Amino acid sequence: MAKTSFDRRFDRWMQEPEFAESYALHRARIDAIDTLMRAIDEERERRKMTKADLARRIDAEPAAIRRLFTESRPNPQIGRLVDMAHELGLEITVQRRRRKAAAALDAFIRAANNL
Repeated sequence: MAKTSFDRRFDRWMQEPEFAESYALHRARIDAIDTLMRAIDEERERRKMTKADLARRIDAEPAAIRRLFTESRPNPQIGRLVDMAHELGLEITVQRRRRKAAAALDAFIRAANNL
């Protein structure tokens, strides 16, 4: 498949170490938020709870909770994530990245620099 002009431009940007590192860090942040939102939404659905039900149980506006689950780029406040997780019986933990994950991120940055 032929690359688009954006793909070619992106490849050039990724050759710049500063851009590649920034991209990797932002991509990791987006993936982490997506993982949290997906886990919370899956548990909400498993419990057959509507978004409005969840909102009422954590004293939030239903529209605000619906937006968190439907926006293409949600930016939830950590307190809201904790409230939703707690209400659904989930626990959010923070742990060191495994060496393998850290090494993969480093390898991604190095590979991007070599494009």
